[in-house]
Amino acid sequence: SLLLGLALFNFFTEATAHSLPCLVSRGSVLRTIPFPPIALPLASVLNSFFVYGLSMVIVFGFILANGISPDLAWLLLVPLMFFLAAFTAGAGMVLSLLYVPLRDVQQIWLVVVRLLFFATPVFYPIDVAPAGLQQLLMINPLAVVIVEARHVLIDPSAPGAAGSPI
Repeated sequence: SLLLGLALFNFFTEATAHSLPCLVSRGSVLRTIPFPPIALPLASVLNSFFVYGLSMVIVFGFILANGISPDLAWLLLVPLMFFLAAFTAGAGMVLSLLYVPLRDVQQIWLVVVRLLFFATPVFYPIDVAPAGLQQLLMINPLAVVIVEARHVLIDPSAPGAAGSPI
């Protein structure tokens, strides 16, 4: 459960961290070769998506080693991963655009990610938080993905992102 949450959260943090300076660091390429600048943050996110896809193989190995057998519900992880990739790509594009005029965005983003780690149920299950706080935490798209991934892969009896089992 912890390993799954860490893998998903680390994908988000690494992908956004790599896409943040990509427009500035590859500015000479943008000036010499005509292509849409949006391709650079998207390429950074896709690269991280494939790298962390391999870490998900390790997560699946641990899940299977703990005696959890594959289920048809595991297919629900596919749209969750696409949602996470789309959200991460959007965040990466916004951050890369903000980084061009404001270089301090990188330092601010490091602080925001640290705060976001504690506001996302990575190392704790969502049901240990009080009901009002659970609703507040579930505003975070990362929390939705992590809670639902745990619900689908590890414990179908646990509350899902909608608050009830599938």
